[in-house]
Amino acid sequence: MLTIKKVLLSTILACTVFSVSADSKLASLDSVNAQQIWAESVAKQMAEIKSTEDLYKLEDSEVWNSLSEHAQRDFIESLVINNRGLASLNHSVLEAELTASEIYTLLSLFGAQKIASTMIGARVEDATDVLILSRPSLNHSEETFSVMSGGTTTKGETHRGYYCAYRGTCLEQDGSTCTSSC
Repeated sequence: MLTIKKVLLSTILACTVFSVSADSKLASLDSVNAQQIWAESVAKQMAEIKSTEDLYKLEDSEVWNSLSEHAQRDFIESLVINNRGLASLNHSVLEAELTASEIYTLLSLFGAQKIASTMIGARVEDATDVLILSRPSLNHSEETFSVMSGGTTTKGETHRGYYCAYRGTCLEQDGSTCTSSC
């Protein structure tokens, strides 16, 4: 009985946190965008790796262990993780050695599996890989990034060819991806 109370309390707390953090965004969004924000919040909450201190958990991942040592090192060195989640990563090392579904599995450890659909250079070996890479493009207007390339500001959830330099600012860098957590 005590366990059920703890589960209910945790659920209520999680819902409250989501409600408070997403309330202002949800009020002005349609139901598709609200569902996206909800899905991203759940994915980040369920993530095993939420900070650089949690990176040791990669060692338990079969996908992680299938990467070469060089790819592992380059990927780890490229990571930018902040209080909003995975902000930047080197996608080129993942695309060079993994399938789209393997990338999805690895990124799910960070709660960032949605980014797998942008890994257009990943190997495709089965229908799951095709499905991941064929994610429909939706309106992702809830985040604004400052992309320092000619001083333009663009909207979107990820930027290939950019890394997260600091909060809300993606700078050019080949092989990198800047995410909405920047």
